[in-house]
Parts: sequence; structure tokens; C-alpha cells
Amino acid sequence: MLRISRSATAAKGRKESAMGLYDTRVHRGGSVTYWSVYRQTWVRTHVMPPDQEMAALGERDRRRIEKHISHACGEGPQGENK
Repeated sequence: MLRISRSATAAKGRKESAMGLYDTRVHRGGSVTYWSVYRQTWVRTHVMPPDQEMAALGERDRRRIEKHISHACGEGPQGENK
């Protein structure tokens, strides 16, 4: 009998979803984690990533990062202080 672990089937499911493995994550402490195509690793930061890194991300991820970091810094959506 062939046994497949739950983590193996979960990983397979993630691979099948579009870009599921590289979703940007936001954290309660105000930081974000994104996949850097240039470093080929996950990067966790509290400040805006460099423009080059942001340009490599999808529009959805760029918006999420900008929104989350601006809220964590106490700035409004336009970069103005609250």
C-alpha cells in the first residue's frame, strides 16, 4: 500500500494553484514577506522593498505590501500622516 503524507498532498495542491507558492504574506507586527525573484528567497521586511523588487511582483502583491506597510507606519493611503 502506498502512503502519501498530508504535507505531500498539501504541497501538491499548492503547486497546482496559480502562484500559490509565492503569495505575499502580511504579519501582525507590520512586516511583510515576499518572494524575491532576484535573490530567489523569501524576504521579510518592515520597510518598502526596493522599486526593482516591487516591479517584479504582481499588482495584487504590490498593493497589499503598500497598504500594509503604510498602515504599520501610521500613514494614510496617500502617504500622509494620520
